[in-house]
Amino acid sequence: MIALRNTSTSINAEADGATENETLTSSYAIRNVKARKCVRPYRARTHTENPVILYPRRKWKCITWRFLPVGENAYRLQNLYTEMTLQPQHAPEPGTPMWQQPLTEKSGPVWEFLLQPDGQYEIRLQGTALYLTISSESTNTPIVLDWHRGTSDQRWELFEQHPRR
Repeated sequence: MIALRNTSTSINAEADGATENETLTSSYAIRNVKARKCVRPYRARTHTENPVILYPRRKWKCITWRFLPVGENAYRLQNLYTEMTLQPQHAPEPGTPMWQQPLTEKSGPVWEFLLQPDGQYEIRLQGTALYLTISSESTNTPIVLDWHRGTSDQRWELFEQHPRR
């Protein structure tokens, strides 16, 4: 049995007032700051090409993502329930929605988690200038890519969690 650690605060590394990224090696809910909702596959469906949407935070596997480090501040993400990753539906451009696809050890998109001074993250698709962005604050609305704006619709908090279901 895995004991739950403190899941009421976001994860960041701050020492002596300096902020720097730590390697994230656990599983986390990824919650948008503005909407206060998390990233998850629509209706927790396990098929490929299922949309990735916003949903209220729960300690469920379908809302929890395993962070697989591939470089400094860079990760492949694997949903604990579906065992798939999130990736753009087509060639990355502003407005492209996310959907889930199978994840293999050496393929799948890489996401850069850029720690901000306030402990929140901006999440950029590696090799692009596009960031994970909410399309609306409503539940079940798509997560999309967009140009950097530095606004709360592109800011994310991480909550370590180890759900049983």
